[in-house]
Amino acid sequence: MGIGAEVTRNSDQLPCLTQWKMMGQGEYILGLEPGNCYPLGRAQEIKNRRMDLLQAFEEKSIALSVELYDL
Repeated sequence: MGIGAEVTRNSDQLPCLTQWKMMGQGEYILGLEPGNCYPLGRAQEIKNRRMDLLQAFEEKSIALSVELYDL
């Protein structure tokens, strides 16, 4: 297709990177999702102590960069 992409993240802020794909007939979709936990469900992630919880009105900034290229 002649295109490329680069996702850059701070792994201290977003330690998890989930890849998923859907390969339907005539279709192919790839998802890359940086996050602060895995998509196992809120209860499981809290139990495993992998999910950052913010208090009411608390804020957190993260850095994420996505670059697209013509090859």
